[in-house]
Amino acid sequence: MIVSSCKKEDSPTILTLDVSKITINSAQSGGNIASDGGEQVISSGIVWNKLGNPTLESHVGITTDGEKIGIYESALTELESNTLYKVRAYASNSIGTSYGNEVSFTTNPILLATLTTTSVVSITPTTAVAGGNILTDGGGSIIARGVCWSTTSNPMITNNKTLANLGMGSFSSNLTGLQPGTTYYLRAYATNEAGTAYGNELSFVTNTTTPTLSTVSVTSITYKSASSGGNITSDGGSVILSRGICWNTISGPTISEKKTIDGSGIGTYISTISELDQNTTYHIRAYATNSVGTSYGDEISFTTINKTVTDIDGNIYNTVIIGNQVWMKENLKVTHFNSGVHIPNVTDNTEWSNLTTAGYCWSKNDEVSYKNTYGALYNWYAVNTGSLCPTGWHIPTDAEWKVLEIYLGMTQVQADAVGLRGTMEGGKLKEIGDISMWPNPELYHWHFDVGATNESGFTALPGGYRNFTGVFGEIYGYDGLWWSSSEYDLERAWKRELWYNSAGVIRNYDNKKNGCSVRCIKD
Repeated sequence: MIVSSCKKEDSPTILTLDVSKITINSAQSGGNIASDGGEQVISSGIVWNKLGNPTLESHVGITTDGEKIGIYESALTELESNTLYKVRAYASNSIGTSYGNEVSFTTNPILLATLTTTSVVSITPTTAVAGGNILTDGGGSIIARGVCWSTTSNPMITNNKTLANLGMGSFSSNLTGLQPGTTYYLRAYATNEAGTAYGNELSFVTNTTTPTLSTVSVTSITYKSASSGGNITSDGGSVILSRGICWNTISGPTISEKKTIDGSGIGTYISTISELDQNTTYHIRAYATNSVGTSYGDEISFTTINKTVTDIDGNIYNTVIIGNQVWMKENLKVTHFNSGVHIPNVTDNTEWSNLTTAGYCWSKNDEVSYKNTYGALYNWYAVNTGSLCPTGWHIPTDAEWKVLEIYLGMTQVQADAVGLRGTMEGGKLKEIGDISMWPNPELYHWHFDVGATNESGFTALPGGYRNFTGVFGEIYGYDGLWWSSSEYDLERAWKRELWYNSAGVIRNYDNKKNGCSVRCIKD
């Protein structure tokens, strides 16, 4: 009799081990295979996910840990921090796969780093050195570290900060852009995935120094005075006791020489420099003094206006300051270019009418009667050489005539217009010292006021003109015409006219062959 035995085959029997050694991104678990189910275990391990009931088909992580029954351990890796996971052990044989009980755990969160702030050293008026020591990274990666500071307590990285090299341990940083004599608060900081942590707060005071300032441009230059000033951007951490401008005729002026005293405090101030000599070059600097000492701004040089100017022929002309411009008070009478080349004196009418190069004449070809008072008449070709005026002077452009007129009261619209413009600006330019120069129209039975006041000091006289055919215009009380250096078109150029019967100014253009008076303006 043959007896046969029957053995029932099944999938393995397995238990999931508790989870241990939990970190922010890893843990340990495993399984205990109590029975192989009658067939050899061909694989085992653990599976996990976030939703529960992890399987070989539904998991976010899996391990493979051998083919034997008994206890085995597995490492869970690449986990997310502060996250709940579900874990089951598994074991497979030829019959199938069995799962152990489900175990839950949560990975650790990343914590803020811990650190201290190190002492502040190497303090200057505008810089210092400080740092920190990162003791722990909180389980995350340090993605930024440095020092932050402010003039108020509890500075944060939203205030001023440095960026030091990454990593754990000690570091130092250079603090720049500080203000002298100022109290600052600072803390070391370290940033990881959890956020930014700060070390203990320290405070320090930057050193004081002399003020920081610049010199303001020189303006309103006259024969004996000028205006300048300074701009104090920092008091150096100490109160400004005195400020102003110092000057000398040699470079490097100091407060031991001539100076102004213009109050105290930071910011911009204006100084008037007076009692200067005419036609003299001066060097100036703004200065500011605090308890530490005196600082100076950048050095600027300027030259006072000369009351007279001499042309290449030796003719001497008085000058006048009108606004920011310096003009000759007399019409030009030079007979040579400033290079020394003679200017042709053209007396013949036909020759004058054919002239397309530089030329001049005296009114009515009478040098004796007209030169000293009225100057010469020049065609525009002489003007266009750029060499009529003494060195450092030039014939005014049309735009420079407008500057003069606007200063005397015209609007920009009036100055831009062509023809008679303004109401009193011409009168402000006319000579009034000798009635024979601009005679009273009442003597000629005309009934209007010429409005001559010479308020500007320009001292305009009716020098007349010579037209393009060579014929001379009237003089004595009728008109004065002055060229500009600005061309209107190929045949004409801009000029200015004053008439006996009007207090306005005429802006017009005329034939370049015409002979008109010339005034020079300083460069």
